[in-house]
Amino acid sequence: QIRWLRDNKWVDRQTRAIVIDFTSVNTNTELYAATHLKMELLPTGGWRNDARVKPMETFELRPESPTQYARLVAEITLITFVIFYLLVEVTVDF
Repeated sequence: QIRWLRDNKWVDRQTRAIVIDFTSVNTNTELYAATHLKMELLPTGGWRNDARVKPMETFELRPESPTQYARLVAEITLITFVIFYLLVEVTVDF
Protein backbone atom coordinates (compact mmCIF):
# COMPACT_ATOMS: atom_id res chain seq x y z
CA GLN A 1 0.00 0.00 0.00
CA ILE A 2 2.39 2.63 -1.28
CA ARG A 3 -0.51 5.08 -1.60
CA TRP A 4 -1.08 4.97 2.19
CA LEU A 5 2.63 5.66 2.77
CA ARG A 6 2.50 8.61 0.36
CA ASP A 7 -0.72 10.01 1.88
CA ASN A 8 0.76 9.88 5.39
CA LYS A 9 4.01 11.53 4.27
CA TRP A 10 6.24 8.47 4.76
CA VAL A 11 7.13 8.49 1.07
CA ASP A 12 7.62 11.58 -1.10
CA ARG A 13 9.44 12.60 -4.31
CA GLN A 14 12.83 12.34 -2.60
CA THR A 15 12.34 8.73 -1.47
CA ARG A 16 14.82 6.42 -3.19
CA ALA A 17 14.22 3.15 -1.39
CA ILE A 18 11.59 1.37 0.66
CA VAL A 19 12.83 -1.43 2.92
CA ILE A 20 10.57 -3.78 4.86
CA ASP A 21 12.02 -6.31 7.33
CA PHE A 22 9.90 -8.69 9.35
CA THR A 23 10.04 -12.09 10.99
CA SER A 24 7.31 -14.69 10.93
CA VAL A 25 7.04 -17.87 12.95
CA ASN A 26 5.29 -21.18 12.34
CA THR A 27 4.78 -22.86 15.71
CA ASN A 28 3.68 -26.16 14.15
CA THR A 29 7.01 -26.72 12.41
CA GLU A 30 9.09 -24.61 14.85
CA LEU A 31 10.52 -22.55 11.98
CA TYR A 32 11.17 -18.84 11.76
CA ALA A 33 11.48 -16.88 8.54
CA ALA A 34 13.33 -13.57 8.45
CA THR A 35 12.13 -11.65 5.40
CA HIS A 36 13.81 -8.64 3.77
CA LEU A 37 11.96 -6.77 1.02
CA LYS A 38 13.54 -3.82 -0.79
CA MET A 39 12.26 -1.59 -3.58
CA GLU A 40 14.87 0.85 -4.85
CA LEU A 41 14.50 3.65 -7.40
CA LEU A 42 17.47 3.62 -9.78
CA PRO A 43 19.04 6.81 -11.20
CA THR A 44 17.75 5.74 -14.62
CA GLY A 45 14.16 5.88 -13.37
CA GLY A 46 13.58 2.13 -13.12
CA TRP A 47 12.88 0.07 -10.03
CA ARG A 48 15.00 -2.71 -8.57
CA ASN A 49 13.12 -5.15 -6.37
CA ASP A 50 14.85 -7.53 -3.98
CA ALA A 51 13.25 -10.15 -1.75
CA ARG A 52 15.15 -12.43 0.59
CA VAL A 53 13.68 -15.02 2.91
CA LYS A 54 15.94 -16.77 5.40
CA PRO A 55 14.32 -19.75 7.14
CA MET A 56 15.69 -20.64 10.57
CA GLU A 57 15.02 -23.46 12.98
CA THR A 58 14.38 -22.82 16.63
CA PHE A 59 17.22 -23.71 18.97
CA GLU A 60 16.53 -26.43 21.48
CA LEU A 61 18.09 -26.14 24.91
CA ARG A 62 19.43 -29.71 24.80
CA PRO A 63 22.93 -29.37 23.39
CA GLU A 64 24.43 -32.64 22.22
CA SER A 65 27.71 -31.56 20.64
CA PRO A 66 30.53 -29.15 21.59
CA THR A 67 29.44 -26.63 18.94
CA GLN A 68 25.91 -26.59 20.36
CA TYR A 69 27.34 -26.01 23.85
CA ALA A 70 29.44 -23.13 22.49
CA ARG A 71 26.38 -21.64 20.79
CA LEU A 72 24.36 -21.95 23.99
CA VAL A 73 27.08 -20.21 26.01
CA ALA A 74 27.37 -17.45 23.38
CA GLU A 75 23.60 -16.87 23.35
CA ILE A 76 23.41 -16.76 27.14
CA THR A 77 26.31 -14.30 27.19
CA LEU A 78 24.62 -12.12 24.57
CA ILE A 79 21.32 -12.13 26.45
CA THR A 80 23.15 -11.23 29.66
CA PHE A 81 24.87 -8.26 27.99
CA VAL A 82 21.62 -7.05 26.44
CA ILE A 83 19.79 -7.18 29.76
CA PHE A 84 22.69 -5.52 31.59
CA TYR A 85 22.98 -2.62 29.14
CA LEU A 86 19.21 -2.25 28.99
CA LEU A 87 19.16 -1.85 32.77
CA VAL A 88 22.07 0.61 32.61
CA GLU A 89 20.23 2.74 30.05
CA VAL A 90 16.97 2.65 31.98
CA THR A 91 18.59 3.64 35.28
CA VAL A 92 20.66 6.44 33.67
CA ASP A 93 17.58 8.02 32.09
CA PHE A 94 15.57 7.95 35.31
